[in-house]
Amino acid sequence: MIYFEEIGVKRLVDRYVRNLEVLVKSNEPETPEKNESFTSTRDKAILLILRSIQNAPSEWDASCPFNIQHISGHLSTALSEDAFTNEGLDDVFSVLFRFLMERYISTPDEFISIFQSVRHFAIARSNEFSADAKVQIEYAIREMPIGLFKMVMNGESMQSIKTLHATIANIDNLRKEWDAELKLKTDEVNALRDALDKQTIAFNFVGLYEGFNTLSNIKRLEIFRSRILVGFLAMLVISPLLFEIYRFIKADSSNLSLVHYASVIPIISITIIFIYFFRISLQSLNSSKAQRDQIELRKTLCTFIQHYVRYSAEIKKDDPDSLTKFENIIFSNILPNGNDIPSAYDGIEQLAKLITSVKSSKS
Repeated sequence: MIYFEEIGVKRLVDRYVRNLEVLVKSNEPETPEKNESFTSTRDKAILLILRSIQNAPSEWDASCPFNIQHISGHLSTALSEDAFTNEGLDDVFSVLFRFLMERYISTPDEFISIFQSVRHFAIARSNEFSADAKVQIEYAIREMPIGLFKMVMNGESMQSIKTLHATIANIDNLRKEWDAELKLKTDEVNALRDALDKQTIAFNFVGLYEGFNTLSNIKRLEIFRSRILVGFLAMLVISPLLFEIYRFIKADSSNLSLVHYASVIPIISITIIFIYFFRISLQSLNSSKAQRDQIELRKTLCTFIQHYVRYSAEIKKDDPDSLTKFENIIFSNILPNGNDIPSAYDGIEQLAKLITSVKSSKS
């Protein structure tokens, strides 16, 4: 609430102070008296309060909302009067004394000594004031504190304190509702997390799994082709023998000569060559099957790698090599024993040995 900071009020106070200062100087005796008169003390007290208002109007506004609301208009009227009569000065003092007492009650600090002297003056010499001024002074001393207390008790701040218990009860109920809702949401989140974990397990290491799956499909096609090749070579292995048997059956036994028997040697050589390549193809087929089985094993391992990592992290926190075995399996060579498959040079060496032995037998 703003009153003393208003421009109009400031002008009234300034003019009243100037005029009262002139009056006080004119009434001062030529020789100082031991005890000042009532009027001189009253007038100086009025000046003291008004000068304080001039110096700090905002502080008086903040400290005196009760009297600003009830008697600010009365004070403005009293300050606007030009005649400085004793009754008028008593009236101004009594109104200013109410403001002074309210500020004294509403501030935690003690008054400075000059304000204390004003309060003691008003209490001790209240009977010397006019009747109306005496009523205001006694009201400020006895009844105004009750009015201030009622204003505080019925103010918005106190009403908030009165409703604090109900507010706390509402907050407690609201907290319980929030806790219940939070628990429900937490359960829903946990359920979603579990579902997501299951999906994560199913699709974990998708890139690695898809790579192995592509390799598995390639191996399946390779196995299919190897089976066809093995079957074809198996037929070639037995075809020379069947052809030779067929010749002996159709040939006349009386016309058989050493040439006929010698022709068996190339047939046997061809059969040995077919057997050798059949052996290579069969081992390649078995190797492809082994590779496929290892790839399928890796695809299976990829489905539980996440739980394996969690388990290793929890059980073997201090072991940095907890995944060594798993990684050795996943990233090991597909064919650890690839040297067991015979190469094409092996077949050439065997054929060279066979030709050498045939030449030696002829010689």
